Amino acid sequence: MALDSAESLRTADFGYERGLGAILDKLVRGHGSVLHHRRLARDESPLDHLAVTTAGVLLIEPIYAPHQVRCRHTGQLFRTTARLYVDGRDRMDEIAHLRRRTEIVRALLLLVGYAEVPVLPVLAFINSDLRLSHRNRVFDGVVVADASHLADLVIHEGPLTQANVMSIVYHLDSLLPDTVRAAA
Repeated sequence: MALDSAESLRTADFGYERGLGAILDKLVRGHGSVLHHRRLARDESPLDHLAVTTAGVLLIEPIYAPHQVRCRHTGQLFRTTARLYVDGRDRMDEIAHLRRRTEIVRALLLLVGYAEVPVLPVLAFINSDLRLSHRNRVFDGVVVADASHLADLVIHEGPLTQANVMSIVYHLDSLLPDTVRAAA
């Protein structure tokens, strides 16, 4: 099942959020769960997808559009900084925003006794022209992934037991309101 879902994620031209959510649900089936559209703070936009697997918690923010994604090095010759550019525009603000959200989730996990759980923020470019070398896929702790890399991250096995995963899902589900259910 996971291979079919991973292939779907790599090749599909699916409807933005719901299509990705359904594919993520299939990918983690049997070894995790995905929470969708969760509010982290009162005035923040919702977090699109939180995948809880044996590898840890993945905060997935998709960007669905045929963008050119590049890494540029700025600064002086021996003091360069890698920066993320999408269609020629600096997008390090997206990286900083996702890092702030990651710290909120880490604080919540600490609150419920899961401080050691890995939390991986992922900026997922779906159907985009992602031309980054492997070493340039991490910007300030945030993984920048295309569909293939995202599928690999989601199905990766990790140190958590199934009982840990279900407990983490329970706590995050109770602490982070579902914006879709809340609106209904």
